[in-house]
Amino acid sequence: MDGLSIVISPLISLMKDQADKLSALGFKVGVVNTNAGVREVRETFAKITNEELDFLYIAPERFGNDEFMDVIKGCRIGIVRVSGGMILDPPFGSCQ
Repeated sequence: MDGLSIVISPLISLMKDQADKLSALGFKVGVVNTNAGVREVRETFAKITNEELDFLYIAPERFGNDEFMDVIKGCRIGIVRVSGGMILDPPFGSCQ
């Protein structure tokens, strides 16, 4: 799939489990939730900016964070999956 796959979930343990499984399969995965420290969040944001991630697991509250929104504005998003089964496939190539 072309672009970053974003998975939005409030469930930290589910994020970790799925991220670990994808990493074991060779995918580049970032996770940003309430357990992530400032350094880890900034490193993940840099990887998003540099298009170094295949998947991003993110807590819903990050969408109210200006720094996060600035980071994803120019990224290529392939798909967004909201925990609960709803899939959004944006008809556009970037998040604007």
